[in-house]
Amino acid sequence: MGADYTESMKPINTHLICREAKGAKYEKGLEWGLKVVSIDWLYHIMQYGFGGVTNAENGCEEKFSLPTKFAAISEFKEDK
Repeated sequence: MGADYTESMKPINTHLICREAKGAKYEKGLEWGLKVVSIDWLYHIMQYGFGGVTNAENGCEEKFSLPTKFAAISEFKEDK
């Protein structure tokens, strides 16, 4: 698969897998600009590869990204 697991999160990591969009690691991952995704992303790329079922050239992280604070605020404003 080409991935390396690290015990502790570092700025050189590219992805952070989280159960939910909260907590210290989640916040730091956003701060560092990591792609914060659900575990479903990992299962999906294990089955279909980095591009996912659609074989997207830039990966399929967006489909499995956890909401950011900015996204939550934007969604709230759009609901009004």
